[in-house]
Amino acid sequence: MAWNFADSDPEFGVMQAKEVQFALQHVLSAFPVVVRTGKGYVEACLKDVNKGVMAERFVDLCQGGGARPLDFVLCIGDDSTDELMFGHLHQKLGKHARQLLTSTVGRKPSEANSYLNDHGEVLELLAEEVRSSLARAACGTRQR
Repeated sequence: MAWNFADSDPEFGVMQAKEVQFALQHVLSAFPVVVRTGKGYVEACLKDVNKGVMAERFVDLCQGGGARPLDFVLCIGDDSTDELMFGHLHQKLGKHARQLLTSTVGRKPSEANSYLNDHGEVLELLAEEVRSSLARAACGTRQR
């Protein structure tokens, strides 16, 4: 369950979000649920369901059944809940693994390997990755 208050009055939205968070934590305290806040939202979900667990599961699914290891994993986020993804992927693949790039958008303490200043830099990074992939594919095609 999520409540999005990103489009509300900033001060009133934050105040209401705190009330919703405390109320949900109190009402749901006997259940295996965690209440989290992020940029403009409050969410309640099962304790063992989060972005980190899902990212790790996705890697397992991609590499399962005898499939070859992933060539590259890119994980970008700008929210406190994205830290769970960064942490789980670092545990799964190694914090300094060559095939893993984790990046947070905006300067702040983070588990991510790198920082991007804004969405413009995210787009630049993605464009560079596409160019690089196309170049590698072209080289591979010529070698055949």
